[in-house]
Amino acid sequence: MTEMRITDQLDDVERHVADKEHAHVVVLEKTFGEPADDLWRALTDPEHLSRWFGTVEGELRSGGGYRLAENGLEGSIRACEKPRHLALTWDEKGESESELAVVLTEGQSGTTLTLRHTLPDNEHWRAFGPAATGVGWDGALASLALFLRGDPRAEPGRMAQIHQTEEGREFIDSSAAAWESAHREAGAGEGEARAAARRTASFYRGEEQAG
Repeated sequence: MTEMRITDQLDDVERHVADKEHAHVVVLEKTFGEPADDLWRALTDPEHLSRWFGTVEGELRSGGGYRLAENGLEGSIRACEKPRHLALTWDEKGESESELAVVLTEGQSGTTLTLRHTLPDNEHWRAFGPAATGVGWDGALASLALFLRGDPRAEPGRMAQIHQTEEGREFIDSSAAAWESAHREAGAGEGEARAAARRTASFYRGEEQAG
């Protein structure tokens, strides 16, 4: 099997930004070749999650809660409807609580994963725009694609190392540029979208602190 470059995944993702009252919605959509049941297992089974996303603890069911062991981020699971719908709060105990929803739609060519992350309209958004969230989820979808191919580079530690390489920096810059375009299409001014995307890319490269 030919080794996949992580940057190859970026062209397969559709990105949109929408506004809600006092909030913004960052949307990613990608079609995988696997059936919905396999994709659902990769997204919800703790053992599978540890191999491409990170260690997840808690009661992984509707009405339960979860905690990401690596960074302590916590949230509540509002819906867990196998194999099509997952909804939860993100960073519930942090300063920027938000909402995350994942929908799986099975079709003839595979299963389309639609991720919607609803974020508050705050200073962080005005500084970094949709790229701050979008680049991270682009990275997660790339890891998921590697995992589904049985590629050991999906492991979170390996991916963290890759993001320090030239390929990783290219991924960050290309993802931020794609979110700059989505931001402009949603109505942001060209200068505003460019500044937010560049600031985000600098942060992910370790050159600037998020504030």
